[in-house]
Amino acid sequence: MSYQLHKQFAQGGTETKKSKWIWWLFKMVLLGSVAAFACIAVILWNNWQPPLTSPISDATTFSFLPYDPPGGNQSDKKVIYGFLPYWNIATAKIDPELTHLAYFALTVGYDGSLKTQGDDESLTGYQRMQSDAFLDVIQNTQKENIQMDLVVKQFNPEDTGAFLRSKSAQSHFFEQLSAVLLAYPFRGVNLDIELSDGQSLQTQFSDFVANLDTYLAKNNPGVELSIDVYPSAAQNGNIWNLNALGPHLDYVIVMAYDFHRRQSPQAGPVSPLLGGDVYQNINQHLKEILELVPSDKVVLGVPFYGYEWQTTSRDEQAFTFPDSGSTASYQRVLDILDQKKALSVEEHWNEVALSPYL
Repeated sequence: MSYQLHKQFAQGGTETKKSKWIWWLFKMVLLGSVAAFACIAVILWNNWQPPLTSPISDATTFSFLPYDPPGGNQSDKKVIYGFLPYWNIATAKIDPELTHLAYFALTVGYDGSLKTQGDDESLTGYQRMQSDAFLDVIQNTQKENIQMDLVVKQFNPEDTGAFLRSKSAQSHFFEQLSAVLLAYPFRGVNLDIELSDGQSLQTQFSDFVANLDTYLAKNNPGVELSIDVYPSAAQNGNIWNLNALGPHLDYVIVMAYDFHRRQSPQAGPVSPLLGGDVYQNINQHLKEILELVPSDKVVLGVPFYGYEWQTTSRDEQAFTFPDSGSTASYQRVLDILDQKKALSVEEHWNEVALSPYL
């Protein structure tokens, strides 16, 4: 009896070992299958970019630019660049998420001088720099470790032409700018020189920026240099030759707004992401710019405002009444939405531009 029981126990142990081995083999096959599936999924994910679906309608699909920089060193640091107009320094609230805050602005004259007084004897950015409010802004940015930049602007076409054709005017500007940089804790210079029909001055502007870059490196080392450009800057019909300018700049700030303005004959989005056959748009222009400028140098400027018009209908492209356009600030839009029932306001979505409107 004892022999038979022992034999049965022995046979049972062998069967148990065999079952454990089969179960171990099954787990290995299962784990291998899961690993293989994961590898295939990763490969498909990296090599196939499905279109993103509109947040409003399943009928529209689109594909944003893939993040594939065409050159330059990729940095983990993300630049959040804000502009502070001199007329807002007393009431401005500095967002601690900013990495850069650009003070707008000092005006450059045709002779390279920095204007200390407006043509109509109004206060200028230069005069506001002497105020206690400006000192408070400087202290607040330093507390938040925000870099303060200085915007120098020139919007007068005649002044711009004379300035860019004169080496002596540019040398005078370099000296005046350097003195300001030594007197105030600015760590960057932003050039806002806008000339929509300035292709004939491309070479002069590129030479000016290259010479300014050299001058700053020698006399104000560590000061960054950036420029502001229209979204269409890559189309080579204006003052900016991005191929020539890129090596001398830390950032190219794309002013991706005012695709429609207060004087526009038709209503439309201020900053359309897409446009199809209807609108010029951000996506289209960024593709062109990124072919010429490394992505880590491109800063996308977005608006926190809109425009409002009296229109002939509620259509998203309705015709506007002359002289009815005005700026709708962010706060203005919030106030309207708070009273949308009383004002009979309807919220809409422009499916082509991916932009909301009221």
